[in-house]
Amino acid sequence: MAAYRRFPLERMARALPRAAALVALSLFWLASSARPAAAHIHLLEPIPRYPDQVAGENKSCPCGVGRSNRICQFEEDYSDPDRSLDRVTAFEAGSTITVRWDEYFAHAGRYRVAFDEDGADLFDFNDYPLIDVPDPRGREGNAGDGSIWELDVTLPNVLCENCTLQLIQVMDGETEAPVDDPIGRSTYYQCADIRIVADLPDPPDAGCSVAPAPRGSSAAVSGVGVIGLLGLASWARRRPRRWCP
Repeated sequence: MAAYRRFPLERMARALPRAAALVALSLFWLASSARPAAAHIHLLEPIPRYPDQVAGENKSCPCGVGRSNRICQFEEDYSDPDRSLDRVTAFEAGSTITVRWDEYFAHAGRYRVAFDEDGADLFDFNDYPLIDVPDPRGREGNAGDGSIWELDVTLPNVLCENCTLQLIQVMDGETEAPVDDPIGRSTYYQCADIRIVADLPDPPDAGCSVAPAPRGSSAAVSGVGVIGLLGLASWARRRPRRWCP
């Protein structure tokens, strides 16, 4: 009877490594499938106009969704009027922001971040590049975090409610010359819908001062023991409280 009881346990012990391997393989597959299927770039900040399941492969100008296949061959794709209503980021006029993205494929070429003050039109983006940098071959970003890229760009000192940032990856191997026009070149696109305002509201803690812990009144002192009073004083020294007028 004892041998019979041990047999299933021994089989379970032998099966555990196989089960663990299957679980690890499943988790890897889920993590891999969470990425956009064939996108070459994934805009992280500011939030992109299209979520991943809509953006797909980012092949169409000017913002990644359309009929064009990397070379922007259809004129109806030159402008994208489908501005997001719930994926808009506000920035202060003239501020410097960080554009952050992930590179998925190791092509050489150029990255360009451009601006359109009203809408998302390819030729307006061509007229207002904010930064244009080489993208060497490989999947090494510039942020010291694997394939993550970060570029600081200074926004124009204008106010706009319908403005757009465009990120493009031109991946035809040309790393030297800035991108004047991506039409006819193998390019991937993403956009971020933004607003540029005069001032942003302060965060909730801004303007608050650090105040010393309040002193206990004589009534409060009389109501606690010496040990409790010492403990309260120690806590108060360690934790000054914040106050806002």
